Amino acid sequence: MFPLRIVRLLFLMLVLVSSQVLADDQLSASTAPAEEPVITQPLSGGLLSPDMLTEKSSLPSLHLSAPVKEPRKSGMDPEYNTAIKVAKQAGLIYLTDSATNEFTRSALRGISAGRLADAFNILGNGKLVGLLGLGYVIGGPHAKSTYGTAIEAAGDAMLITESLKFLTGRMRPCQSGGDPYEFEGPGSGFASFPSGHTSNAFAIATVFAHKNPKKKWLYYALAAGVGYARMQKQAHFGSDVFAGAVVGTYAGKKAVDGKSLFGKLAH
Repeated sequence: MFPLRIVRLLFLMLVLVSSQVLADDQLSASTAPAEEPVITQPLSGGLLSPDMLTEKSSLPSLHLSAPVKEPRKSGMDPEYNTAIKVAKQAGLIYLTDSATNEFTRSALRGISAGRLADAFNILGNGKLVGLLGLGYVIGGPHAKSTYGTAIEAAGDAMLITESLKFLTGRMRPCQSGGDPYEFEGPGSGFASFPSGHTSNAFAIATVFAHKNPKKKWLYYALAAGVGYARMQKQAHFGSDVFAGAVVGTYAGKKAVDGKSLFGKLAH
């Protein structure tokens, strides 16, 4: 039987998904197009005389069409709406941190789970960026483009992640005894939020997924495995991992679009 907290977690997730579906339905509804104006005034009775009909040059210009009204925009700006959804998801995951941490600690404490976590931890380690740098140096033009963009994405993810870590000062699960509400503030030295391993992994995965779309499922699965590893090791809460994934994906997309802050600083 699932613990009561897990049942609550599933219920809250159902509520979140339902609210997002309703929001999408409302945003997709468009206003009815404006009806075309109907001309009820007859073109007789002195409006057009026989003489005027015989000479095209004497025809007056008739402006009978009413100004077309632009359809009213429904809903919010897409980027703003996406940010709202992400914030709602982050808030939900944060509220369930205690339950998910308890589940992770009790259900994923076996030897096999630990070994799997050790393997995934390597993928989010900063040493992976060093391997990308080596590939950039010895690789061809395509490799340089891919690895260079991935390095820029990882750099942006690191800048954002480290800034948030410093500002929030959140204790790790292993430091707070599983209490998810221990935030000590700027300069405290605690660095649980967000997960740096996860943000690094998702930043690189986003770049590789863009370069090779057919295997994007593999890259994102490996990045998700890094998040699992950080929770299994009691190094991060679920909201830390989720925030790291959001930061990494954002940094990866910025690097792909050529808007990497790290890349500009490096050049």
